Amino acid sequence: MNLYVECVRCKHEQVVETTQSDLNRYMGGELVQKVYPDLDRDEREALIGARTGIFWCGACDEIAGVTVALDGLS
Repeated sequence: MNLYVECVRCKHEQVVETTQSDLNRYMGGELVQKVYPDLDRDEREALIGARTGIFWCGACDEIAGVTVALDGLS
C-alpha cells in the first residue's frame, strides 16, 4: 500500500510504500528505524510526519535552514 503525506509548508506529497502490518507496528509505538530499516531519510521523515501530524519535505527543510540529524542511521 502507499502512504501519502503532505508537506505542511509547500503541500508537496511524499509517497511511502509500506504494508498495513508494518504501519500498524510503527503507529503502535515501535521505532521507525526498527520497522523500516531499508527506507531512506526522507521516507522515514514522512512516516514520522504521518504519526505526528507535522511533515516538512526535504526541500522545505533546506529552504528553512532546518537540519535533521539521526545518529547511527543511514
